[in-house]
Formats: sequence, structure tokens, C-alpha cells
Amino acid sequence: MTPVEMAGYLHLREQNRWSGILLLDGKYLNSHMVLLLAVDYKTQDIVSWRVAENESQDNYKKLITSQMSKTVVILSRL
Repeated sequence: MTPVEMAGYLHLREQNRWSGILLLDGKYLNSHMVLLLAVDYKTQDIVSWRVAENESQDNYKKLITSQMSKTVVILSRL
């Protein structure tokens, strides 16, 4: 999934006034854990974060899909 497709999947422009460009990055906390971040390009807001064992495609997918489920829960409460 490309960054543009991910931004579309999360509806970033419609829901949050973000740029729609999602940056993904990982920062190692120690030799066993990495902090995965999803950050909006324009505002530099942290859209989602997750602590994982490594930087892998599966862990980044979990990062994105966990954000989508949080967004659905928030919207359903409105």
C-alpha cells in the first residue's frame, strides 16, 4: 500500500484537516523494541504509534489498521 493509498484509507483530509500525506518511521527504543510512528507531513501531528519487536511490513500494517479502528470508534461515538 502506498502512502497516498494509506492516507485515503484513513480519510485524513476529510476527518482531521491533515495534508493527506502520511509519513511512517521507526525509532529503536532498545535492542528488542521499536516505536513505529505515523506522522502527518504538513502538521507533523502524530496520527498513530505502536511499540513492536521490529520494523516489518506486518507491524506497519497493524499500525495503520489500528488507527483506522480507533477512528471508527471515535466517529461512532459522535
